[in-house]
Amino acid sequence: MRTCMKVFLIAGLVCLAFGPALAGKPTFKPTTFDRGLLVCDNAIDFPCGETFAGSNVGAPANVSTYSCVGWNESGGEVVYELYLDDTYDVTVTLSNLTCDLDIFLLADCEEANCITYGDSSFSIQLNTGTYYVVVDGYNAAECGFDLTITCEAPPPPPEDPGSTCQFLSICYDWDFAVGDHGFVPEPCDVEGLPVWQYGFEAVVPGSPGNVWATILNGPYVSGAGDGLISPPFTVDPDCDWMEIKHYVYTEGYLTGSGNIYDGGNVTVDEIVIPPVEGYDGVCNSGLPDCVYQEEVFAGDITAGIPQRTWTTSCFDLSQFMGMTIRVRFDFGSDSSVTRPGWYLAYVRIGDTQGAVSDEDMTWGGIKSLYR
Repeated sequence: MRTCMKVFLIAGLVCLAFGPALAGKPTFKPTTFDRGLLVCDNAIDFPCGETFAGSNVGAPANVSTYSCVGWNESGGEVVYELYLDDTYDVTVTLSNLTCDLDIFLLADCEEANCITYGDSSFSIQLNTGTYYVVVDGYNAAECGFDLTITCEAPPPPPEDPGSTCQFLSICYDWDFAVGDHGFVPEPCDVEGLPVWQYGFEAVVPGSPGNVWATILNGPYVSGAGDGLISPPFTVDPDCDWMEIKHYVYTEGYLTGSGNIYDGGNVTVDEIVIPPVEGYDGVCNSGLPDCVYQEEVFAGDITAGIPQRTWTTSCFDLSQFMGMTIRVRFDFGSDSSVTRPGWYLAYVRIGDTQGAVSDEDMTWGGIKSLYR
C-alpha cells in the first residue's frame, strides 16, 4: 500500500490539495491530454457527510489522461455530483481498496482543467457551486472502494495583506458598481485569450455587484493574456497615487514546486508598478502571456499566498509626474488549471501624503475618503 497521496481537481474554484508526489508516477504537467471525453450524465448525488461503497469494475473508460498529471488513468470512471451551498473546507477520502484507484474533483465535467490530484484523499477549500468527484483507475486498475466526503466551514480569512491610500483629495473615483467608466480590455499578447469582462458578479463571496472581472461568474480560461486599460489622466501633485479594491485568487504554488502559474499586475507603459505591500511573487512557470517572469498578485491561501478577499492596494504613480498616462491591469494564465481570478471593484486616483496598511488606518483617515 502506497503512503503517498494524489488528487484531481478539474476547473474548480478555490482549491489546492496537499501531499507528496506519488512513487513511480511522473509529477510534470503533460503537454497533451484528453479533452471533453468524460461523461457526467449519470453522476451519483454526493452530499457532504456521506460514505459510498462503489466499484469501477466494468465502468466506462472514457478518459486516460488529465492535464495536471503525467500518468495513465485508463481504468473505468465512476462519477459523483457534489453541490455546495456555501464555501467549505472539503475532504474526500478513498478507502478499502484492492487496486490502484485515484480520485478527481471537477467543476464542469472537463478533464482538461485539472487543478490537483491525490491517491487516497484530498483536502481543499471550495466556493459555492456544483462539482464532480471522479474515481478512476491507474493503468486500467479496477476494484471496489469506499468514498467519504466531509465539509466544514472554513476558518476566518487571514489578515488583510493590502494597503490603503490615505487620500487628502480624489481626482478620479471610478466605482464600477455604477458603470464601466470607459475602461477597455485589450490583448496584451497576440497569443493570449481575452478574459476581462464588465458586469454583475454573483459567484465570488462578498462581491459588490458590478465589477471588472477576468470572466464573470466563473473561473478564467487557460491561456489568458489580456489587459484592462483605464481612461487617460495626467499625473500631477494632486493626482499621483492610485488605490484599487480587488479580489484575487489564481493558481499559486503547486505542492513542492514553488511556482506561481497565473496572476496579474499593474503597468504603465510596460513598467510594472508595485503596490505598497508588494506583489505575491514572480510568475515563473508555465508561460502565461503578458506576465511571465514578472511580479504578480496571486492570492492562493492554500498555497501559502495571502488571499485578497476584496482588499485595497495602494500604488505610487509619482514617477510619471507631468505625464498623461493610462494604467493597465494585465492578466495571464498558463495552459491548464484555473481559479476564480482577478476582480476590480473600484479604481481611485488622488493626492496623499503616503500609504498605510489597513490595520493602521486612523478613523480620521477613513472619514477623509468620503469627504
